[in-house]
Amino acid sequence: MSGVNRRAALAILLAPALAGAHGAREGGAAVAAALAVGEAALARGDTAAALQAFEQAAALHHAADIEMGLVRAWMQGGEYRRALAFCAHTAGGHRDDAAPGALYAWLLRLGGQGAAAQRVMDDTRTRWPADPVVSAAVRQFATAWPVADGVLAEAPHRLAPYTAASPTGRILGTGVRVGLDQALAPLEAGLSRVGVRDGLGRCAEAVVVQDTRLPAGLVCLRFTTPLGPVAPLPVAARDPFAGSAGYTVTYSNGADGAPAWPWLHAGFVGGFDGAGPRRRLGIDVPAGARGGVLFDTSGHLAGLVDGAGWWPVSLLRPWLDSPSPVAPRAASDEVYERAMSSTLQLMSIA
Repeated sequence: MSGVNRRAALAILLAPALAGAHGAREGGAAVAAALAVGEAALARGDTAAALQAFEQAAALHHAADIEMGLVRAWMQGGEYRRALAFCAHTAGGHRDDAAPGALYAWLLRLGGQGAAAQRVMDDTRTRWPADPVVSAAVRQFATAWPVADGVLAEAPHRLAPYTAASPTGRILGTGVRVGLDQALAPLEAGLSRVGVRDGLGRCAEAVVVQDTRLPAGLVCLRFTTPLGPVAPLPVAARDPFAGSAGYTVTYSNGADGAPAWPWLHAGFVGGFDGAGPRRRLGIDVPAGARGGVLFDTSGHLAGLVDGAGWWPVSLLRPWLDSPSPVAPRAASDEVYERAMSSTLQLMSIA
């Protein structure tokens, strides 16, 4: 039995125990059963079934664990803005529970709202100084690359998506999906195939294709297994100029093979870095970032991050859709939502 099937079976088997734990609340057995079904559906990647189950539980009872299930189902379905807004309600409406505050702070920081995230985390820690979930989240917030491991990966507050496959190996970096079956990425030499995973937890395998039209260090990845549908990624019509505002989206480097949501950082892009077309990144990203995607303020793909520099979109044209029309400035949460399915976590394959 696969890891996903084991988790799903365990969730259903635990339903009677959960019913006992929640028996004091209205509809205890039915609520516990719905929560178990919803968690099992999330574990196998069926977000529609998970939402239906969590909504069924919410119709029976008002509780933080139910609402966090809804938040996580929307996140795994790529609806970051909806998840963030509802999580604000959950954290504010359930201050007698520690986990919603930690989840809300995590989601804020994911989307680049670091100051607001820290305020929420500080308030949650003040109210719940000994809670294990809050304590673990606080420790991770103190690192450059927060990782949702240990108690932070447990339901009902799980701070990461489920994945449809077991972890395969070490994290290699971040790439960008450009179409249904290919991606571009900065990648170390000597690799012939890699695993890829998006922010929704969907996985695929890919072969590494060296293409002389790409700058040295960048490769094209061709998927050999399906990753799932994706909306076309808008492409910037021109390279961002030095000093213009932008966003980078990248994955943490801290946990080998662990599924995760990506992190957005806002700032101002840099200019040319000496000879050649590579440019200084400018945006303040924690040290050790391995790849990333650069978006302009309209949320259009503007380049590919490679270490402390970035390659402008003009060098990637052969692999991209036609440039998109000029669009109004997009809010950071909209950019992040778009990045969840287009920004890829790269992993080694044993």
